[in-house]
Amino acid sequence: MTEELKNIIRRIDSDPSRHEELLIYYLDLTSLGDLNRIKSELNDIRTAFESFPPEISRPYLAMMEGIYFYFISSGRQAEARFKSVLPPNYNWNNQSIEGTVHVLLGGAYRSLGELDKCIYHQNLGKKLITENGGLANFLVFCYYNLSEVYIQINEPEQAKNCLIEGLNVLSDKV
Repeated sequence: MTEELKNIIRRIDSDPSRHEELLIYYLDLTSLGDLNRIKSELNDIRTAFESFPPEISRPYLAMMEGIYFYFISSGRQAEARFKSVLPPNYNWNNQSIEGTVHVLLGGAYRSLGELDKCIYHQNLGKKLITENGGLANFLVFCYYNLSEVYIQINEPEQAKNCLIEGLNVLSDKV
């Protein structure tokens, strides 16, 4: 387990409301593209979460497993994990996290070729994610997913508009 991951888990242990940090850490890790490390860190997170109450650990583990399955191109397994932590199965106290799950689920649907479901979940996700919060980067992912769908359905102007929106989100963060 890396020192960074150990420190995040210590902070969560002392303040459970900080789980978002772990999610952001794991997503940043996936952006590096090292699937062996992504899997290893997921196993370390599972081990660390064994001491946490299931109502805290279960939804975050499901999200991180969904992310892992998404990145290894196992869309149906990703779909199942993401759906397990959306209403009515689970209710988040943080709308940005719920929005993030919708964006990730939409990404899984895009990879499965289920474009209508992708658009639905991307649009729902972008309504829920706070633009200035820690999960605002998922708005960029959302706009990227939408642009990919619009390219697939031959709506290049819509795709362009989505990419511009994504760039706007990024420029507001720098």
